[in-house]
Amino acid sequence: MLGYKVNSNISGMFDFELFKKEVLEHYHIQKEQGKLHIYLENPSPANLRDYTLKHVREGLSKDDERVLN
Repeated sequence: MLGYKVNSNISGMFDFELFKKEVLEHYHIQKEQGKLHIYLENPSPANLRDYTLKHVREGLSKDDERVLN
């Protein structure tokens, strides 16, 4: 989990553009601080696959399983 609450607009509908902006900001902060896993420093399709497989092998939480499925 990203560790912060994502805002929603007045009608309660989820604002995907805001979510996307906040995820990218979080990613860049983590990258600048050197806190990303090596597979995520350059997130190519192969690196994202390998990162996901690493976590699948280690065991996923029920929430992560649901999202991945």
